[in-house]
Amino acid sequence: MAGCGSSDDKTAIIIDKGTRVLNPNESLAYIDGLLESEPYSSELLLKKAEMLYELQDFDSSYHTLSLISNSEKNIRYRILEIQLNLQLDSVDRALAAAEYLYNYDEIESIDLNEQLAYLYAEKRDFLKAIDHINYCIDKNGGEPKFSYLKGLYYYNFKDTVNAYQYIEQALNNGYEEMNGIILYSDLLMSSNKADEAYGMVNEYLQKEPDNNDLKNALAKIYNMKEMYMDSKNISFKLIDENNPGYRPFLNLADVYLDTYDYDSAIYFAERALEIDQQLNEAYYILGKAHRAKEQVYNAYNAYSKVLEYDQGDPYALSEMQKLENYIAYLQRIKREYESRPVLPTLKPKSIEQ
Repeated sequence: MAGCGSSDDKTAIIIDKGTRVLNPNESLAYIDGLLESEPYSSELLLKKAEMLYELQDFDSSYHTLSLISNSEKNIRYRILEIQLNLQLDSVDRALAAAEYLYNYDEIESIDLNEQLAYLYAEKRDFLKAIDHINYCIDKNGGEPKFSYLKGLYYYNFKDTVNAYQYIEQALNNGYEEMNGIILYSDLLMSSNKADEAYGMVNEYLQKEPDNNDLKNALAKIYNMKEMYMDSKNISFKLIDENNPGYRPFLNLADVYLDTYDYDSAIYFAERALEIDQQLNEAYYILGKAHRAKEQVYNAYNAYSKVLEYDQGDPYALSEMQKLENYIAYLQRIKREYESRPVLPTLKPKSIEQ
């Protein structure tokens, strides 16, 4: 029957015809013109929010999205809401929007489950992240990206056995992103296979000699092989470049810790944390270096910072417990010393000539 389409369907057709040959700014002006006569059209508002997102005007996009009434919030709305909250660094809101789609609209898709996995990983709930990646693998088991993500989440969960299995699986199935190569080299080293990691990283460096990620990986391997001067040379050269990132500072901190130069280890760990304040490895180094210098309170504070970003970290909790026991011991010794009986001072007898 003619004329039975919904108002939003008709609006969508008008939008498509009007914006098909326009550039993004012209399309946005066209949508604004339509909104003058239909200011509450959810389809127009959503299209405008999507266009603003594409133009990377995230604040304006979010404001436009907020004008849509609750009854008109469809799947496109929810997906854009997730993307915007990620751009605006609001992981909690992005997760809430994704969970709404998953739980209430009963939307099950590979993209949504991958997004949920990412969001749960950002909240450091790696087991839930793995659950959602498992859905992706069940639906598309041949995609090596999902094996990589599963390995990555196991790695962050500190399960290196499963991490090794799935990262290796991803690489064997054709995963070629550099993050997979770097993570695999780390896992090889944690499995005492530094020589194998060295061979793999050098092979890739011959293909990409200017790749800083590979150079950082090689510096880390040199450190593990106790080739400290070679490791430091790579890291210092990387620091001399613009925007070196935290990795060369972190590697130098590790080298100096291994070579008992605790002041330098502390200095470079702190430099790494200036770039990324959520580096557990840097706090571990600070804890170890301060403990070696008998600065037990500084060591305790370093490990406690880990728990601000990673509650339940087993290594930090273990080291804090050891330090608490040691501090209690020192306090007990001090109390015993201060409560000891004061003996009278005896004057020496004069020696008669």
